[in-house]
Amino acid sequence: MKKVFVGALILGALVSVTATPAFAETRGQFCNRWHNVCTRCEGLGARVPRHECLSTCGVRLSSCQQTGCYYFRATGERCIGAK
Repeated sequence: MKKVFVGALILGALVSVTATPAFAETRGQFCNRWHNVCTRCEGLGARVPRHECLSTCGVRLSSCQQTGCYYFRATGERCIGAK
């Protein structure tokens, strides 16, 4: 009986986790996701030194945490909740 209850509890937890929409992320998660993209330093050009790239990405992360939008020079900004 106890195993059935535990199994049902685990199944219920899995269903509630998978039922959460994929777009439902916090601002911190959103900004960190785009920050990880930025720190690859692919979009800033080959001539930009890595330390300058990381500095630029750090400023963008800080701004994103305040505004909810992560700015990319080539493609514009990505904002949380935007489609």
